[in-house]
Amino acid sequence: FFFKQKTAYEIVDCDWSSDVCSSDLPLTLTEDGGNPGQGFWLRCDPTHIYLQQHRMILSDAAGKPAADETATLIETLNSHFREDGLTFFAGREGRWYLRGDAYSRVTTEPLFRAMHHDIDNLLPTGDDSRHWRRVMNETQMLLHAHPLNMAREARGLPAFNSLWLWGGGTAPPAGSASFERVWSNDLLTRALARNAAVAVYDLPDSADTMIAEGGNALAVFTALRDANDLESWGAAIERCEQQWFAPCCKALQDGRIGSLTIVAPAEPQGRQFTIAASHRWRWWRRIKPVTAHV
Repeated sequence: FFFKQKTAYEIVDCDWSSDVCSSDLPLTLTEDGGNPGQGFWLRCDPTHIYLQQHRMILSDAAGKPAADETATLIETLNSHFREDGLTFFAGREGRWYLRGDAYSRVTTEPLFRAMHHDIDNLLPTGDDSRHWRRVMNETQMLLHAHPLNMAREARGLPAFNSLWLWGGGTAPPAGSASFERVWSNDLLTRALARNAAVAVYDLPDSADTMIAEGGNALAVFTALRDANDLESWGAAIERCEQQWFAPCCKALQDGRIGSLTIVAPAEPQGRQFTIAASHRWRWWRRIKPVTAHV
């Protein structure tokens, strides 16, 4: 959500069908210490897949590879795919990248959408998808037989037996934004802000820090998106209420912020709610339950 100086009250239906995570901007690479330069880049995060009846399920059971595991597997992949003009690069916190020489017309699904699902209907599509599906198949065979993974399985550990290819694109031009500062720990959000030359800060524990700074500010938090079950989602929404929404409501009441916009992305349509400080006097408006906006 974000603060603005002046606005009109509105509730807007938003089309979130074109997710920036699957766009043609390899922005997170710069946050991970890489340089897009020339070429076509994809994210290629190491994962674990397992067979469930007749479905292949993508899983995070193997966790993140250690530094020595990363170095070993990246070296193997680069050696195997060198003649294909492909280069693998390891970023921070287990995030990997893949560079190709030629631009590709391909549509992919972000990792967070594919995780814990059958991958059959989530594989790359588009004119050049056959090439990337072949690369995914080859990496699975290569990783399945790799001594490192065989040693992990011997110790009872899940193997890094697959790479999930997603995102994809070339280096983007500089962007722009109306925000003075952005607060978030989300990798893509931080990358977008830096690309627009906007100051970026770690997400604070509550909205109080943002409110004290003032100005037009954007906060992006992913606790609700990252919740794996109803219980954790319920706990996350409770924290949001206590640490973010309640402080913002109070700041609207005492005039410390001029307006507040909350954006709740969802598919196929999300919701956007904007309220100004003056709207609290509209006592004749009937308060709707949250379920009315679902």
